[in-house]
Amino acid sequence: MSSHHIYNLCVNAKWVRELCDMVMETENKKIRIRDIIKFCAPRIERREERFLQLKKLSEARPIWNFKELSERIGISRQTLYNWKDEGWILTDENGKADLKRTVELWEEYQWNT
Repeated sequence: MSSHHIYNLCVNAKWVRELCDMVMETENKKIRIRDIIKFCAPRIERREERFLQLKKLSEARPIWNFKELSERIGISRQTLYNWKDEGWILTDENGKADLKRTVELWEEYQWNT
């Protein structure tokens, strides 16, 4: 997974602030980016189930348009576009969902459910 995918991830600023406040109360004033992602990334309902669906679909076909993908996993296209905007769905050069790369991202950065 390339580092530019990390730069595009969005996290909840309120949760980041709360996490930073907690860290500042400890002796160690440092926080890992991985911890910020883990604790402050958007909560995706039934994340593990969604992950397994995406993984299975990626094995069948790595590239999907958002309409087909929303129908296959039973969530709205708008939700998928929101995930894309937050950096949790990666796309190819044509703007279609690249599930192979998305699954790799989700595997690497498993956040709280």
